Order: sequence, then C-alpha cells, then structure tokens
Amino acid sequence: MLFSLVFILGICAFCMKKSPVTILGLFLVILPYHNFISSFLELFAGGKGLFPIWREICIVALFVKTKAYNRLHRNVLPVLFIIYVILICTLYWGKYQQNLSSTRLYISYAVLLMSVPGIKFDFSRIYYITKVFLLSSFVVCVGGFIQYFLVRKELHVLMGDYVLRPWGKIELDAPNWTIMGYERMAGFVGVPNIFGLITSVSSFVCVALLTEKREYLRRVSNADQNWLKVILVLSIFCMILSFSRTGWVIFVGAFGALLIKRGKIFDCIKWAGYSIVVSMVFVAIAFFVMPESFDIIYDSLSGNESSVSRRRGMLEHSLAIMSSMSGNGIGGTDIKSGDYFAESAVLNVVYEIGVLGLLFWGIMLFMNYFLCPHRCLWIFSVVIPISIVAAFPQSNIVQSPYVYYMHICAGLAINKSIYKKYASHSIDCNSDV
Repeated sequence: MLFSLVFILGICAFCMKKSPVTILGLFLVILPYHNFISSFLELFAGGKGLFPIWREICIVALFVKTKAYNRLHRNVLPVLFIIYVILICTLYWGKYQQNLSSTRLYISYAVLLMSVPGIKFDFSRIYYITKVFLLSSFVVCVGGFIQYFLVRKELHVLMGDYVLRPWGKIELDAPNWTIMGYERMAGFVGVPNIFGLITSVSSFVCVALLTEKREYLRRVSNADQNWLKVILVLSIFCMILSFSRTGWVIFVGAFGALLIKRGKIFDCIKWAGYSIVVSMVFVAIAFFVMPESFDIIYDSLSGNESSVSRRRGMLEHSLAIMSSMSGNGIGGTDIKSGDYFAESAVLNVVYEIGVLGLLFWGIMLFMNYFLCPHRCLWIFSVVIPISIVAAFPQSNIVQSPYVYYMHICAGLAINKSIYKKYASHSIDCNSDV
C-alpha cells in the first residue's frame, strides 16, 4: 500500500512538471506492465491500493495541459459517451456500486481520445515519442525472452500460478497460459494474450515505419534504421510464440489495410508475398525452438484446438443471454462481477454499457478514422477498423493495455500539428514507397 501511494505521488509530481509529450511517453513506458504490477501488488503488498489510477492521472493531466476542455464543442460524441456512461452507472447503481472500475475506464478512454489530438508536435517531439515507443517495445520483447527461456517456472511459483489438481498433478491454474498443453510466451506484461497484442502493435509500427521511407527514415540515421529492424525481428518472434491469434489478426490486417488505403494494391500483393516468406522463416525458427508449435499453429488456424470450441460455446451462450428478455442489452453491470463473460469484447461491452453505449463508442472511434486529414497519418487510422473487427471474436481488445493504444492511435490520426509539420516541410506523403 505504501508503494502504491508513493508511486501515485510520484506520477502526480511528474505530470505537474512535464509537458504533454513527456507524459504520453511515460504512459507508453508503464502501460505494458500495468497488469503484471497489479498482480504482484495483490500477492505481496496486500492489494493494489491506489496503483490502478495512475492511468487516469496521466490522462487527466493530458486533458488539462492540452486544454481539451476548450474543445468540448468539437468533441460532442466523446462528451455524450461520458454522460451516457455516468447515466448508466446512476440508473443501475445497485449493480455498479461494487464495480465502478469499468465506469472509470470507459470515461478515461473518451477523455484520452479528446486529449491526444491537442498535443503539440514538432519533429523533435515526433522523433522523441517514436524512440520512446520503440525502446519500450524492445524492453518488452527482451522481457519475453527472459521470462520464457530463463525464469518461466520460477516466475510461476512466485506469482502462485501453479495449482495441485485432485488427481495429483501440478498444473498452471489459468488455462490461457497454455495452448494444447504447451506454454505460451508472456513476458512481464501479465498474460500471453496481452503480450501478443502488445508485440503485434510494435511489429506493425516497425513495419509501417520501414515502409515510410520518404516520411520517416529519411530523417533518421542508419543506426535508427538498423535498430528498427532489430525490434521488428524480436517483436514478430515474440508475437508468434505468444500464440495470440488476436495479435496475429491485428498485425496482418492492419498492415494490409495500410497498404490498401495508400492505394498501392501492387505493393500490398508484393508485401503479402514478402510477409509469407518472412513468416515461414520465423515459423521455422519457432518450430526449431519449440517443435510442438507446428501442431499448435495448425490446429489453431483450422479450428481443431480445444479453446476454439470452448470460445464458440461461450459465444453462443452469451448471445442467448443477450437475446432473452432478462438479458443486459441496455448495460448496467460489470463482467468482473463473475455473472457473465464472453470471448467477445463487443458482447462484454454491450453487457456493461449496453447496445447504445457500444454504438456511441464505435461511432466515436470511426469518426476519427474518417476524419484523418492526410495519408501521412493513416499509419494510425488503420488500427481502428481492424481492432473493432478483431473485438467481435476476442475479448482481449477491451480492458487491457491494447485499448489505450487504440485510442492513442485514434487521437494521433486527427492531430493537426503532426499533419502541419509534414506539410510545412514539403514531405511527399503521396509518393511511392
């Protein structure tokens, strides 16, 4: 408890003194480790204490320092979304009074979406935030190798992940740690699915930057280009060993959508061929490191893996609840209460804030996608539709660090200062790669 108090005070002091760009950099550095630190505090410090609110403190600081409150008339949908969530919380107080964390999270998503477009960027700040994200991604990947190859069993013992079954066998308690009996890479970010999502984001960003030669790499040194390639290799390898199908879909879909949105169908086909060859190389390496990964990948893609059928059953059950008269189609509860959970982020959102809340949220994100002012910023906007599509069959999109990446990308996609810096320096954003 003392640690969380000192940590929160430190975050408050940092946010009071630093600029919005630096606060966003701190947010990107700590965000991947939020779940792991929370679990560690619960086990060894008697509870998380105030630690989880560090995200809201950073977001509120961004809101204030970017003077987003002066642009509320331009953020009608996020404001209406916040009012709606508060209204749902008020109407269903009997269900929500013990589970206000979800209400806090939904409101913070909207506030983050209003704040990021107001950050003033110049080339040095763009370069700074890119370097911070890449360094954070590198540390996440190195942590994955350390966890998986060096301290995997010791970490499970420390975190209490093992359980003794009635038949006398010691196994991992949480089923999402394994796939077909084999353990997945998770690093120090919490669980494998979150690790896969984070490495998919870093993989996409690295590939997108490498293909933007006239917009980004022309202004950095060769050392940065090599650094970018190293992080790409590490991120893809970690993403494969996480066996996060959601991560795979987001990486492939976002990169394909980026090329198509640029109007480069030929490049899309060319890069698809390159990606297949490179993926085969990485998969071959994965087979060498973990021979059983062939069966895992094959059964995962073919739908024969046991968790696929389990997810299908949960999805059908949740749809039955939603369609019944007693369903929570208008929201008013929390999936953390244990009464309901679906392997679909979309259905979980509907259960918590209702169909109207989901509609508000989806329109709010897609408006940023359609309002993206220039091709230079499409690297951010393409993440939005792919993420929403992936949210239908997977639950890991929402209420995990990835959802913050979504809203940061949505905000950066309409950040006019980034566009103006590109335009003022006559960078040819429309030229072929």
